[in-house]
Amino acid sequence: MGVGSSYNMTCPPGGALITLQDPQECLQGKPVFKDSAKPPMLAAMPDNAWKGFANKVSDTCARYWDERLPFLGLVFALFPFVNAILTFTNAGTDTGFGVTNFISIGFVFLAVGTVFGGRVLICNLNQAQDHAIRMACEELRTTSHGAFTAEYRTMWTGPCKPKHARTMRVICISSASGMVGMAPPQSITVTVPAGVSAGAMLQVQTPTGIQSVTVPPGVSPGQTFAFTPTAVPAPVIVQAQVVGEAV
Repeated sequence: MGVGSSYNMTCPPGGALITLQDPQECLQGKPVFKDSAKPPMLAAMPDNAWKGFANKVSDTCARYWDERLPFLGLVFALFPFVNAILTFTNAGTDTGFGVTNFISIGFVFLAVGTVFGGRVLICNLNQAQDHAIRMACEELRTTSHGAFTAEYRTMWTGPCKPKHARTMRVICISSASGMVGMAPPQSITVTVPAGVSAGAMLQVQTPTGIQSVTVPPGVSPGQTFAFTPTAVPAPVIVQAQVVGEAV
């Protein structure tokens, strides 16, 4: 089984996959949040909540470092080749292992150190940004009151990778219930009963059962406010099978 077969870039039916860094790209740069449009499955989510999530992910992607930058250190490796050409042209006058040969060895070590040291540094800095995106995904789940989950998946983000392996960074947004075809919860209108003030707790009948909701500030008895119930997964019923008879 090859390295490419281990990439998990699938979402449950009805989910949305946001690709920040595609492992299919040959020359990978830094992660990019290309499409900030709200997925259709999040139609019930307020636009400002989605915009807040999209802005955080987009700003975090802008703070990533390009992992190709350390390869600029290979420029230092050009000096030994120039020195080899000059030594070959002056073969008849060269009397021994000159100073330029020591300098050439130093440039080789400098090139290797720049490439590998730079990769370690940049990968560590980028993994710190990965943590910021995970926090944004957790905030999206909290904003939706647990109705949706945002899973941030990464692979091969370190400096050492297997042969032909490439970095993957994707976000999978799906329904928290995991049920196929389940629509996201819709907002319902709640009327504040008489004698109830702001900050009081109410028991509201929702399509998924009775849930508690706090009366928002500034809402008086007789007025209404919008409430989005939390999605509750339905119980899973399985058919039992006989695997053996009692003796």
